[in-house]
Amino acid sequence: MEGLERYKKIKDLGEGAQGNVILAWDTLLERNVAIKSLHMSLTSDTLHVKRFKEEAKTLASLGHPSIVGVYEYIANSSGCHLMMEYFEGHPLDLYIRNVTGPIPEERTIDIFIKVLEAMSHIHKKKIIHRDIKPSNIMINDKSEIRLLDFGIAKNTENDPTLTKIGGSAGYTPMYMSPEHCNGEPITKYSDIYSLGITLWQMLTGKAPYEGFSQGQIYSKVANEPLPSIQSVYPKVSLKMNAIVQKATQKDPKKRFTTCDAFKKELEQLKKHIKDIHTDFIFNLSVNIANGIDATIYLDEEQHYGTEFSKSFDVSKNSPITIKIEKPGYKKIEQQLFLKKNEVMNFNIEKQTDSFASLLLELKNNTAPYLKNISPNLSKLLIYLKLTSLWAFESVQLKFKKNNSEALVLNTIETKKAIAGTVNTIKPHKKEYASYLVLLSLIFVAIFSFSTEKEALITDGTPEETPVFIPKVNFETLKTGIPESQNVVKIAVVLSETTDSIVKIPLKFSGTATKDDYTILTETLILQANQKKGFIELDIINDKIKEQDETILIELQNPINATLGEQFNYSYTILNEDSKIIIPKKTPKKKYPARGKKFKEICYGVDLYQYYHDGKGGSFRGSIIRKNSTSCGYKAPLPTVQKNYYQNIIAREPHDRRTSPNSDGYFITIQDNGKRKSLIKVWKITSQFKVNEYEIIGKIDNIHYSNHKFYTNKSRPIDHHIINILDKNKSYLGSTKVWERKFDFQKKGPSEENKIISN
Repeated sequence: MEGLERYKKIKDLGEGAQGNVILAWDTLLERNVAIKSLHMSLTSDTLHVKRFKEEAKTLASLGHPSIVGVYEYIANSSGCHLMMEYFEGHPLDLYIRNVTGPIPEERTIDIFIKVLEAMSHIHKKKIIHRDIKPSNIMINDKSEIRLLDFGIAKNTENDPTLTKIGGSAGYTPMYMSPEHCNGEPITKYSDIYSLGITLWQMLTGKAPYEGFSQGQIYSKVANEPLPSIQSVYPKVSLKMNAIVQKATQKDPKKRFTTCDAFKKELEQLKKHIKDIHTDFIFNLSVNIANGIDATIYLDEEQHYGTEFSKSFDVSKNSPITIKIEKPGYKKIEQQLFLKKNEVMNFNIEKQTDSFASLLLELKNNTAPYLKNISPNLSKLLIYLKLTSLWAFESVQLKFKKNNSEALVLNTIETKKAIAGTVNTIKPHKKEYASYLVLLSLIFVAIFSFSTEKEALITDGTPEETPVFIPKVNFETLKTGIPESQNVVKIAVVLSETTDSIVKIPLKFSGTATKDDYTILTETLILQANQKKGFIELDIINDKIKEQDETILIELQNPINATLGEQFNYSYTILNEDSKIIIPKKTPKKKYPARGKKFKEICYGVDLYQYYHDGKGGSFRGSIIRKNSTSCGYKAPLPTVQKNYYQNIIAREPHDRRTSPNSDGYFITIQDNGKRKSLIKVWKITSQFKVNEYEIIGKIDNIHYSNHKFYTNKSRPIDHHIINILDKNKSYLGSTKVWERKFDFQKKGPSEENKIISN
């Protein structure tokens, strides 16, 4: 290869907007290397060359086994080249898509911990990667990884001027942090957000927000929480979802503070996954013992059949709601706190038929026919009216012989009207039948009611089914138990059993605090035909000598029951600890007097004198030196680049031109009068053209943004895009599809380039 004679090319590995990567053989050291080269068209751009060189410096300074190594940086007549370690593997996004699909949770943790270790090493070097995504992570079949692409990394310690380097780089919006989308400063917390999105993709097998436009993705990242993992792939623990949600919080301060803290959470989760007796995930199975298929609900998730199982994260001590429903059967509803793997069996019973239920069923069955009852009945009434009229006219025709001709005509017209009405009511025979059935049932109901009333009057001793409303009481009123007895059950009893579920809200008070006990039952629920229930408390043994403490429990307004006389309960925690711990008094600190000199501190690039405030803090005083080099001030370098703008427009034939934009680019336009124009792109720091393009269509105005020129922005006419960095990604014609596809250019921020006619 020209300028790189020591290396022999083997194959191309990839190409992007900034450069290309090839696999080559190092003939001197006899090893494979990956050579990343900057595009020749960008070697005259000092910004891109500087960023490329900074990538080499950054990689050379890292030296981590999970970060791709760099061997050499070469800049010569053939361009700028970076010789790097060749790692044989797959980009993580393609590995997920083509090899694994969703990666099992435990293996994901093992792989991702290596990524976090590499990122922790980077952050400790005061470097922010700024473009973490699966395509920048290589992985092989041994689950070894390498981090790639430090072209837009920012060294916050050594070169703060690189803050804007990479502004034109191809970020992928779905991995960008909310602050990045909003144009706010990018910090290490932005890397942690991108790591959280990458972990989400490893577990679900797909990238978030797939199928959405760029504008929609920006909006969702900035304003909406990341969807839960279980909404895409349910075979992942709730604890893992909580970890990912924390890493991707909208507020950077609510994310993990470091990659090491992120790693620690995953290591703890891995330990629980390996432990069969995990203390926060249990399985609940619900079976319908009498074998009747029904809809079973476990919280919001449902299943139709005779059995349903689901795992729950019970670390938050939240109650689980069980519901079983089937039309025509009694509904079952119950809440419980899961403390172990549970199997629960239920029998569902048929509801007793009643006249009200029959009417309801009839209503549901006849509803489709009753929607148009008003117009259909009116047609039926018209038919009955015309039939009556025809009968009356027929009688008149029989008895009034002297006016027979007129009556015959009227009778014929009435028969025609009847025939027309019959045609309109024939399609609605089912509706009329439903009216007749409903009317019959109403008559039957009235007759049945009058018969029952008569029987009651004649019998004199009607039988009435008594309705019992049970009373609810504590079984005992007072208990004193040592605090070493951790789990406590307090009995509550009903005076009678009932067919309904009884719910009893609870109120807790007393001298004991949350440091002394945990409430496991906030609302006591007694199932139908259940006479006794238990309130559960978890007593905390704090190892501190203290007085006995009291928990007061009061039964509140119950549902389907009334309060009895024993609705207050006193539970005393008997302290057993003998060791007396006396808290040490912290001596009051003495601070230097207010106004005494503290130290010289930088504020921005200026050096200030700070003074003690008398309370352990300090305040800023007078300025010592403006633009201090000890505070990082660097004097601006003189501009030595030559401006070729006037030379180019003087020698280059053109009809119109633009003034140079903020990046130094300008264009010349030659119109040929056939809705075609030849556009040449120049840069003021070079006397050679960057590229040329043939445009189809009229040009009224030109805007510039992110190394692209846009024509006719915000006008309902032809649009074009001139891509300076990649001519193949330019759009030089105009179609309706084009207008829809690139409508976003009307909304984004851009710089208008004034067109100057000769």
